[in-house]
Amino acid sequence: MNINYHSLIYLTHVLFIAPFLFYYWYVANVQKKKIPKKMWDLLLIIIIVMAIYHAYLFFSRTFRKY
Repeated sequence: MNINYHSLIYLTHVLFIAPFLFYYWYVANVQKKKIPKKMWDLLLIIIIVMAIYHAYLFFSRTFRKY
């Protein structure tokens, strides 16, 4: 397993940043804040894409074969 600086950054985003943003989106929707639903849908799409992208980068750089 090869964990370098970039892999650590990707892992941090996947484990901490994405869940925080997802939690923020979830709580705001449950509490029915007066923010347009399209904005929250856009935030959710960004979160999902970002999480998948960083997870892919982490695994491709950590477990690649030489």
